[in-house]
Amino acid sequence: MDAAEIEKKVDRVIAGAVVVSDEIGGVKFSSMVEVMEFAKLMAVSGAAVPAHLRANPGACLGIVVQALEWRMSPFAVANKSYIANDRTAYESQLIHAIVEARAPLAGRLRYTIFGEGDERRCRVVGKFKGEAEPHIYVSETLGKLRDARGRNDRGTVKGSPLWEAQPEVQLFYSASRTWARLYCPDVILGIYAVDELPDNEPVDVTPIPSKSDEYVQRLRANRAASVNTGFDADKVMRTIMEGEVNSDNAKEEKKDGESTKGRDAKPVDEGQRKDDDGRPVLDRDARGLGAVGDENPVDGSQPAGGVAGQEGGAQGDLLSEKAAKPKGKRK
Repeated sequence: MDAAEIEKKVDRVIAGAVVVSDEIGGVKFSSMVEVMEFAKLMAVSGAAVPAHLRANPGACLGIVVQALEWRMSPFAVANKSYIANDRTAYESQLIHAIVEARAPLAGRLRYTIFGEGDERRCRVVGKFKGEAEPHIYVSETLGKLRDARGRNDRGTVKGSPLWEAQPEVQLFYSASRTWARLYCPDVILGIYAVDELPDNEPVDVTPIPSKSDEYVQRLRANRAASVNTGFDADKVMRTIMEGEVNSDNAKEEKKDGESTKGRDAKPVDEGQRKDDDGRPVLDRDARGLGAVGDENPVDGSQPAGGVAGQEGGAQGDLLSEKAAKPKGKRK
């Protein structure tokens, strides 16, 4: 929007009603309408505000409201503001001033720099009103803080030029800001220094493939390789026919080797024992009952299974007697 157009929209009656005060901030507002009109005036102030606020009444409105909350001059806050990655940011000096002015401190923050070169650290100590023990924060090393910010094309540390020109001052500003975020975050809630906001550069957010992703890809590839043809009548018929053939084979096997009550009959071979009439004699050795007609097994011990073995021996004798009887011819 053009500054001249903004100036035409300023309500001089409302703007003229804003009270000039010697209190902190320099001005006193009685309504939001007055604040909005003051923001318009700030937007057409030219060199009195930074370039990002000129002809920008909306950004100026934000600065004015923030200054009122901190009880500071809107123009002082405006001149300590920047735009970083499409966000309003502030100089570390302003943030430190806010902590000193608005935090309920019993005294000012105290700091100590110790170490040499890039190993320098800052120790910040502050005590709140009504508390006996102070709160302490020790910063990271100067070298680590510089590396975290990176360097620009000119080889200098990104962010505040104080990282190069006055590193101990910037180290204190950084430590005091972190101290406040730890122990009184309500004071600087929502405001950031320029070097806290990342540069507006493209960032690769492609997720790193994991083992689970690899398995998913393999499963999908296998699924794509297998073609589902749906109902296959030929396959069903083949399955039925194979089942019938297997059933017939099972019947033939059963007919060739029938079992008696779950016990397979031992096929008669040429070397099987026979009685005096030439008939085969049932052998009980496979049942652990000894030979037919023997009361005890060959080794002279009791029949296997104790009483059950004896009963088995008796049954064997009975079978032998039946086998000895002549049978009639089958019709």
